[in-house]
Amino acid sequence: MKKHTVIKQEINDNGKKIQELQELIKGEEQNEKMLIKAYEDKHNCSPIQARKEMKKLDNTLEEIQNEIIQLYAEEERLEQINVVLVSNYRYAVYKAVYPVICEAMNKYLGKRVGEKTTDKIRNEVYEKTGFRFYWSHAYFTYKISIGLGTGFSYNDDIVLYVTWNNVEYNHHGFFEEELTEDKVKFYDNYIEDVENYVNEMKEERSKLKQAMENLNEIIDKYNEKCVGNMHHYSRYYDR
Repeated sequence: MKKHTVIKQEINDNGKKIQELQELIKGEEQNEKMLIKAYEDKHNCSPIQARKEMKKLDNTLEEIQNEIIQLYAEEERLEQINVVLVSNYRYAVYKAVYPVICEAMNKYLGKRVGEKTTDKIRNEVYEKTGFRFYWSHAYFTYKISIGLGTGFSYNDDIVLYVTWNNVEYNHHGFFEEELTEDKVKFYDNYIEDVENYVNEMKEERSKLKQAMENLNEIIDKYNEKCVGNMHHYSRYYDR
């Protein structure tokens, strides 16, 4: 597994690629609009008519449009890579920071933890890892949140839940049981080969879409035969 600092750099590099690609897309779309507008003005026709007539003359417009389609496909691929990289980053941060949190909090096992001690624990973790974390206790749930910092949204924060019978932080402010690595579950997996994973998932999505289309045909045929108050089934749509 790569260190979170390495993955963070990969996220930044991939983000730059996406930005460069978006600029290319804007440029190609502008070229398309200029070609169509020039034909409109010259032949005094509508944009739809201009597109039809230009495709009959040569393949210049079609080549630009195909290039735009390919650029959008590449943008989608890079966006998917970014999703996986962020997931990997969260996993790497969890592996690096959570043991430090355990170590810092377990120093106060059985002791009263007030506001000053809370700040002391958080500062210790931040000094050792560079990441901020918070904890809260409500009902039977004990929550630890690790912020990823600049460049990430609140939704990217790592949230870990510990049930009360594993670790209790009672209303008097005491840690009553040792916090260890095996008492939380981090649900994301680390993806070693990101490129290959993204390609595999693209193939799986293609199979899924085809299966949904086949199922929709069956649903449509069934619904057409329904009468009265018979139950009609909803079609599946790709989100």
